[in-house]
Amino acid sequence: MPEEIEKVTCLIIGSGPARYTAAIYAARANMNPVLYFTTHLVIH
Repeated sequence: MPEEIEKVTCLIIGSGPARYTAAIYAARANMNPVLYFTTHLVIH
């Protein structure tokens, strides 16, 4: 089964409150933001 490729015009990579603030502003500007984050916890 072929994979679908989605084109994203506004990708937000980061963490904390700044990521959500950027997403709010991008959404208000009709940029359809996509937030990228991982749930990997690395402990050394």
